[in-house]
Amino acid sequence: MRLDKLLANKAYGSRKEVHQLLKDQRVTINGEITTKKDIHVDIESDVITVDGQVVNTKQQYYVKFHKPKGYVTAVEDAKHPVVMDLLPPEYIKMGVVPVGRL
Repeated sequence: MRLDKLLANKAYGSRKEVHQLLKDQRVTINGEITTKKDIHVDIESDVITVDGQVVNTKQQYYVKFHKPKGYVTAVEDAKHPVVMDLLPPEYIKMGVVPVGRL
């Protein structure tokens, strides 16, 4: 993924604002300052920082489904079955958590 697109998607500003961050030498990849806006980064392995703060490159996942009657929207509950019981284990490994009714 292009660095400027990643940073814009992560709300570091518009592409134009991200280009200024790069010109100002405020962005590093794996500890090295970069000023190239079109450089491609590996979001799985590269460590990207802006002003010394690490950019979270983890992909967010959302799962939308109809909660069956009798289940509660929670990670655990002593009295009722929870929606997490309905998800495959790989979803839990990805960090999916219930956020309530929409």
